Amino acid sequence: MIHWKKQLLEAELEADPIALAVSRWEKIAPGFSVAEEGKEKLRKLIRQFDICDLLTAMEDCKKYLKFDKDGDVTEDSWGKAFNKLGPILKANEIGKENPAMKEILYYRGILRNTVGGERVESDSVRIMHDAWKEGISLPDLREICEKVDSWRDFEMHITGALVDMDMRNEYE
Repeated sequence: MIHWKKQLLEAELEADPIALAVSRWEKIAPGFSVAEEGKEKLRKLIRQFDICDLLTAMEDCKKYLKFDKDGDVTEDSWGKAFNKLGPILKANEIGKENPAMKEILYYRGILRNTVGGERVESDSVRIMHDAWKEGISLPDLREICEKVDSWRDFEMHITGALVDMDMRNEYE
C-alpha cells in the first residue's frame, strides 16, 4: 500500500509540481485558493528547494493557521502561514547541516516578537550561537528568550548564564 502511494506521489510530482503544491496547500489551509501571485511564489520555492521539503514546510506551517467556526482558515492566518513557507524552508535547510542553528533561528523569532529591534536581527543569532558553543543548552537559551522583554535584559540573562556555567565548571 505504501509503495503504491509513493508511486502515485512521484507521478504527481513529475506531471505538475506546482499543481501538487497548490492542491496540498489548499487541503492544509481550506477556505481560500492560491492566486497567481501565490503560484509564482511556489514556483520560486520549488526552483530553490526540493518539492518534498516544500511539502514538509507546508505541514510545519499548520501551527500558524487559525480556523473559524466553519472550519475554514481565517484570512490573516492563511496569509501569515503562506508567507512562512520560505523562512521555514531556509531554517529546515540550515537545520540539516546544523540542528542547533535551526533552534537558534526559532529563538530569534521569539525575540523578534517580544523584544524587536535592529539588534535582534543583527546580533541575536551570533550571540546565542556563541553561548551555545560555550555550553549553554538550547532549552536554557529558549527559556531566556521567552522571559526577556528588552535587548538589555536578553544580554544580561545570556551573560548571567555564561557566568553561572563558568562558576559551575570551576567547582567541578
